Amino acid sequence: MEPNDTLRAQARNAQEQYQRSGQTYADPYARGTVPPGDMYDDDFVEALAGRMAKLIAESPEMKAKSAAATPAQRLTLAIFSLIAFIALSGIVFGVASSSGQMQMAVIAIFFISIAICIVNIVFNVGHR
Repeated sequence: MEPNDTLRAQARNAQEQYQRSGQTYADPYARGTVPPGDMYDDDFVEALAGRMAKLIAESPEMKAKSAAATPAQRLTLAIFSLIAFIALSGIVFGVASSSGQMQMAVIAIFFISIAICIVNIVFNVGHR
């Protein structure tokens, strides 16, 4: 006999023993122990909900985080700003060199650098 056959035989024997015993699964509503509509104790549920709300409100994970920017966030913004400035400068100078308008490229780079500086200043001043 294989292991699966042994398990099937054991399950079949257990089922036969259960059927011979005459036991049945009773419906709780048939016995009248749990009247329909009164399945839960309202006072218990309200007390439990109140305790859970209190525990959640007191937990340090759920408290509001500080609005101050972490050094990692500041560094990330600075690195991203440099990468964006280099990429945008490359695009502006690439387009300007093909069209011959280098003066416009310098003006565009100036405004791009001003915009990036404003974003960095607003972030760092607003998150102190």
